[in-house]
Amino acid sequence: MRLIACLTSALTLVLASCGHVSRNVLLPETGRGRFTESGEKVLPVASIPVGEKTLAYKSRVGFPPMFGGYFPTLMVGDESVAKVDYVNRSRGSDTYLTGLQPGETLVYVVNAAGKPRQDELDPRSASYRLRVLAQPLD
Repeated sequence: MRLIACLTSALTLVLASCGHVSRNVLLPETGRGRFTESGEKVLPVASIPVGEKTLAYKSRVGFPPMFGGYFPTLMVGDESVAKVDYVNRSRGSDTYLTGLQPGETLVYVVNAAGKPRQDELDPRSASYRLRVLAQPLD
C-alpha cells in the first residue's frame, strides 16, 4: 500500500511539470489588458521601429514533454504593418516581430499548429497593440 502511495505521488510530481512554459518577451510585465468600468477593454501598447526584428514571445517545452498540438505563437491583425517569424528551437520556439511600415495593429497569442485565418481573428481576444514607429526608439 505504501508503494502505491509513493508511486502515485511521484507520478503526480512528474506530470505537474509537463507542458509549455511561455512568456511574452516584448511586454513581460503585462497581462492581456484590463477592462474599464464601462466594460471597454484597454490593451497595453508595445512599440518597435520600422525594419527592426524583435524577439516578442518565447515558448519552451516542459520536462517531461507533453504530447499534443499546442504551440503558442503570435499573430498580427494587419500583416502590412508587421511581420511574424516563428522559429522552431530544439525544445520550443521563438516568435519575432518585424516592423514593416508605420502604423498600429493588434497582436494575438494563437496556436501555431492550427492558426486561424486573418478574417477569423476577433479584436476582443487580442493580447496587446503593436505600434510600429518610423523613427528608432530612443
